[in-house]
Amino acid sequence: MGAIQRWTILMTLGLFFFMVIVDGTIVSIAIPTIAQTVHVATAQATLLVSLYLVVISALLLFFGQLGDAVGRFRLFFWGTVVFVISSLIAGISSDFTIVMAARFFQAVGAAITMATSFALVTEIFPSDQLGFALGIESIFISLGALAGPGLGGIILASFSWHVIFLVNVPVGVLCILVELVVLPKSGTRIASIHLDWLGLAWMMALAMTAYLLSAQVGANPLVILGLLGLLLVLLAGFWHHERRTKYPLMVPEIWQNLVFRRNVTATFINFLVAYSFTLLAPLYLQLGLGYTSQTTGLLLMIPPLVALVVNPLAGILVDRVNQASVAAVGAGLLLAAEVGLVWDQQQNEPFTFAAISVVMAIGTGLFSTANNTMIMQSVSRDQRGSAGAVNSLTREFGMMMGATGSTILYYAVISHQLGQRTVTAIDVPNTARLAAQSIVYLVGAGLLISIWWLMMSLRRHINDRKESRN
Repeated sequence: MGAIQRWTILMTLGLFFFMVIVDGTIVSIAIPTIAQTVHVATAQATLLVSLYLVVISALLLFFGQLGDAVGRFRLFFWGTVVFVISSLIAGISSDFTIVMAARFFQAVGAAITMATSFALVTEIFPSDQLGFALGIESIFISLGALAGPGLGGIILASFSWHVIFLVNVPVGVLCILVELVVLPKSGTRIASIHLDWLGLAWMMALAMTAYLLSAQVGANPLVILGLLGLLLVLLAGFWHHERRTKYPLMVPEIWQNLVFRRNVTATFINFLVAYSFTLLAPLYLQLGLGYTSQTTGLLLMIPPLVALVVNPLAGILVDRVNQASVAAVGAGLLLAAEVGLVWDQQQNEPFTFAAISVVMAIGTGLFSTANNTMIMQSVSRDQRGSAGAVNSLTREFGMMMGATGSTILYYAVISHQLGQRTVTAIDVPNTARLAAQSIVYLVGAGLLISIWWLMMSLRRHINDRKESRN
């Protein structure tokens, strides 16, 4: 495979990865508009976000295994086709049920592409170029996670919410046409197909429970606790099955790696906290400060624009200094930004919000680049496909639990402030919304302290290991 073909494939993979990540966040800014247009509560409209993340989380590992069996290039191609067709259906429909169904199949396509993308990069690049190639892929992922709400606001300023889905179609068709030209007709595959169907059933049960949990906004606390308990039981059952089956969805031995285990845990916590901001920031700017979708979109574009500068520099820095140190500095900046968000809720100042967004983007760039590099370099080459799938699953599960947990907590605090149950943020006193956001961000700050501690402990572990070798 020539260099031009290799880098064209990487750019295509990155662009599509950017698009499917954006789709996990771009809908969040349209929640008030969709809720008002199709006449549903904002909590119900938020299910468009939760459903997407839940389905991806359920299917990621299975499609990673399927890609090993039938060929990753072939599977990736059909994943892009499913995603584009589903985006078209979601974009032309005004029926909430149809949009939800299209969103489900959109998530299926996204899961296929996410599950195979990292492994494809590992497959086509030689070892001396792999780190840089994975860094480029990480930039697309970070930009996608940050840019969604901002792009959504810019689109909503001039078009209806349908365009949020329709914009995927021309970009997706372009990717498909490029794939037809540059993707190899065959790729690495195993001789016989062995799939972990029982593992898939466990993951589907986990996903359904998580989805039911995400729908419990304003429900009885005992119901929420019961579903959380069931989620933990199912997770334990899945782990028990994976350790004993002959053909597991993920390699259990990978979790014996201390660096991998701690970095993946940090990934989960980071995206859990980050997604709380993704969901609540548009509500704060539009409903709290009264900004238009266009102004909101412009403010939310600050993080991705900063990331365009920071992420490449972070990649260079990671290659030259202790990666855990870079990640710890990034986690510290994220913690400072989260504390700033709590304070900003009492200020109602857009300039303060913008400054906090810059700090958050710098922290995200430093932490994510270093963390992803440590994850992929902590495992052997033959485990990188599994490591990439687990990392993607952890990211999506973190986003899903962030969406679920922050939504439940947000509306619980608003309901407490009002003295009655409510599942909408529209026509609610601003003081109640601000109080709810402050509580959510305080919890997030506490979680970010744990990331900082994990990175500092990893730094000590790496330094101790170097000293023992010397």
